[in-house]
Amino acid sequence: MDEPALRLRFPAELRLFLPSRHRSHGEVTVAVDGTSSLGHVVESVGVPLPEVGSLEIGGRPVPASYRPRAGDRVEVRAVTRPQQPRPEPLRFVLDVHLGALARQLRLVGVDAAYGNDMDDDALIAQANAERRVLLTQDRGLLRRRSLWLGAFVRGARPDRQLADVLERFEPRLAPWTRCMACNGLLEPVEKGEVEHLLRPGTRRTYDTFMRCEDCGRVYWRGAHSGRLERIVSAARRIAVVGVAAAVMAFGLAGCTDSGGGNGTAPPRDSQGRMLSPFTGLPAEPAPVLAVKIDNVGPSRPHTGLGAADLLYVEQVEAGQTRIMAVLSSKLPEKLGPVRSARESDLELLRQFGQPALAYSGAQSKLNPLIMGAPVYALPPGKAPEAYFRDSGRAAPYNLYLRPERLLDAAPDADDSADIGFRFGSAPGGGRQVTEEVVHFPAARFAFTWSPDERRWRVSMDGTPMTTTDGGRLKAATVVVQHVTVRASEFSDRWGSVSPYSETVGSGTAEVLRDGKGYDARWSRQDAKDGTEFTTPSGEPMNFAEGPVWVLLTGR
Repeated sequence: MDEPALRLRFPAELRLFLPSRHRSHGEVTVAVDGTSSLGHVVESVGVPLPEVGSLEIGGRPVPASYRPRAGDRVEVRAVTRPQQPRPEPLRFVLDVHLGALARQLRLVGVDAAYGNDMDDDALIAQANAERRVLLTQDRGLLRRRSLWLGAFVRGARPDRQLADVLERFEPRLAPWTRCMACNGLLEPVEKGEVEHLLRPGTRRTYDTFMRCEDCGRVYWRGAHSGRLERIVSAARRIAVVGVAAAVMAFGLAGCTDSGGGNGTAPPRDSQGRMLSPFTGLPAEPAPVLAVKIDNVGPSRPHTGLGAADLLYVEQVEAGQTRIMAVLSSKLPEKLGPVRSARESDLELLRQFGQPALAYSGAQSKLNPLIMGAPVYALPPGKAPEAYFRDSGRAAPYNLYLRPERLLDAAPDADDSADIGFRFGSAPGGGRQVTEEVVHFPAARFAFTWSPDERRWRVSMDGTPMTTTDGGRLKAATVVVQHVTVRASEFSDRWGSVSPYSETVGSGTAEVLRDGKGYDARWSRQDAKDGTEFTTPSGEPMNFAEGPVWVLLTGR
């Protein structure tokens, strides 16, 4: 074909449906046969029409029934969020592979029909008869002409899927009002009416109960209520953000305190893409994984460490250091070597909510503190399928992690959220820096500025830090955070006391970015809070976009 016959351009939101060779640029060129409708052409390249908001040629909308001509340039728009118009009342029916999502929708009070034995025809029949939106990840099912309305669910994990549905449709939430088993409505019930259905321990411990009007199942705030409440709280935050966005869209001025959660929408760039609160780069919110990494000579070169959003360097016994790698934006295939946790890790990680924590073990006296902390503590004994030994390395420097498998063992780990970092243009002033050396009692790190890469190249003890899968380790921003380093109550097998780096409080710091060094101050009022960095005059100390290294050094 010498001259393009028909060119379709797709936004980022729809490129996941395209063949892999077209996803990076989002443009597809197809021949015109003179008979096929534009809707048929769009679906022929993989994009279901229920995911298309509008079709435009030359800035003018055209219907899906339009028959394209040679030379047309078509802009395919995604469905707007929140989707309008939407059916009222808003009800859903879910495909058989979305059972976990169905339970979470019911938990927050959304009418969600589901059966694990329904075939495609039965799903479409129920959706059409009851005017329910069919939620599925089957693109072929969405292309069925007999289906009145469907939607593709994004995300591999139920929490991400729930967020996607809530953001797209903004259903009214009524938590704790539906049966998670059958979708029936719950009603309060006196304890005496259901005592015969309860186990002895439940009868002794709980007094408030709900019962499903349809299946008779009894509910109470039991041992799993904390996990369920976190799901409800996250859903409410999404709903608050969605309402705020709608108010802004209609130009209404107003402010209200929601009374729960921080209500802060993820930052977005000029193209509307969500930005990572850890790096300032485009990234969807995703579960936080913290991994304790060894960095002494025999443990190098590392594997997978270049994928980390954020790396903390902490002092350990005998003046040596270890790295706490924090990942969310992307996950490497493998990561390591993994080593043991320390007490100060628990205070450091509180700002991430409840992250997953991968580590090789800990002292027996420390284990109760780790298990009682708000982290999903997953050493090899609790997630054996996520770890493996590298036969080419000597123990103990040969334990490696498969991050995706570890997160499978922590399905409720919190997503990335604001921890106080701010990204943007550099402040005025600063000093030119070509290399900065940071000393610990028995280790030193050097950061050398590369103008071509716009990154700080990392070395340790005079040797470049490299990875087996990504080359030299680099940072966009380096923070030298001066903290109190004191003795903890724990020591290693040789009697060396484990240091405790206090990350709650305030103090001074140096921030390296863009080939310059800046004086700064840090403040973290509570372990649950993030760490704010400011200039000496009190303005936010913006970081450069990209990986951040934080070195916790003694005052």
